[in-house]
Amino acid sequence: MIGAAAAAARRSQVPGVTHARTPPSLASSRHSSLAVRGLRHHHRMSFRDDEIAGLARLAVETWPSQARRAYPHVLAPELAVENLQADVRASARGYFDRHAISWWLSNEERAERKQLGIAEKLPTGHLNSSQVACVNHLEPARVDHDMALTIARNLEPRVVEVRDTGEGATFRSSGSVRAST
Repeated sequence: MIGAAAAAARRSQVPGVTHARTPPSLASSRHSSLAVRGLRHHHRMSFRDDEIAGLARLAVETWPSQARRAYPHVLAPELAVENLQADVRASARGYFDRHAISWWLSNEERAERKQLGIAEKLPTGHLNSSQVACVNHLEPARVDHDMALTIARNLEPRVVEVRDTGEGATFRSSGSVRAST
């Protein structure tokens, strides 16, 4: 089996092919492998890779212990709850618990939490999680009648009422449109 260094040297000899390079902003950091992970034969980072590198820098600036993690943009289990906005943290976690809604976790997060004996249901530590982004943006509307009504009317002008069911908003329209959450 050819070692990684030999394979890299062989690839660099292919004429006309440019290879991923670590951006200067990450070259001296511990995250240099993050910048090029998953990139092959590109001279620039993709949008996704650029965003993940930015999230990694933000995570290390905010939580210095993240610098020791293989993927600094994925918060350690003890920090995962920080991925939720402070003002929605309790209500969102309570809602997920009451309705047995699972937080998305990567396989690596699931294994790490199991190894650490963490049974508590916590959100993912992925700073780029779409589930967490939705909760952070929509949870305030779930618990605020006026905000929910404004959002509903922006989506469907015929909505005339938003009812508080005690567990979220339901919407009633003046026409045949009916929606609930």
